[in-house]
Amino acid sequence: MNLGGVEEVVADKGYHSGPVLKEMKAVGVRTYIPEKNQAGKRHWVGKEEEREVVYANRQRLQRPKGKRLLRKRGELIERTFAHCYDTGGMRRTHLRKHNNILKRLLVHVAGMNLGLLLRSAYGIGTPRGLQGLSHALHFLVALIAQAVILENSQFTGDGVTAERLVSPLYRLLLCAQLRRPEIQKQTSTPDC
Repeated sequence: MNLGGVEEVVADKGYHSGPVLKEMKAVGVRTYIPEKNQAGKRHWVGKEEEREVVYANRQRLQRPKGKRLLRKRGELIERTFAHCYDTGGMRRTHLRKHNNILKRLLVHVAGMNLGLLLRSAYGIGTPRGLQGLSHALHFLVALIAQAVILENSQFTGDGVTAERLVSPLYRLLLCAQLRRPEIQKQTSTPDC
């Protein structure tokens, strides 16, 4: 956050107009707004102040900083909304009334932001990210069961094998853990 307030504005070409740029300059804000594609030449008669701010905006866009800001805007804002509208299915909605559509959009974007936070904090944030969770849970239960069997002296291991406790997918991982030297000193692993 800038304590001095807004100093620069980066927007898309829909916001480009002489009066808007003139007003932004009046409040002390630098603009980085691309120009709309126009059919003919601009007529600046009687609009000298607008011409100056449009040309200054055009020059700022040609500088490396202006190009960098426009790239960042496209990366952070446009790509996010494109993902929401195309991949997320927000391009068409079956709702009526503007308020209901805005509520739907708000919930959709909040869910997307929650997914970003979960991915950055925990590494998973999508429903597909939870697919391997059941396998990991089975593996954890098998490890706990094996530890209980090894710790409990009343079980001699007759009839209980790692093949029955653990699916073949995790048997190799379990055996690799049980073959570690510090664990082999404490237990015996005949099935591995």
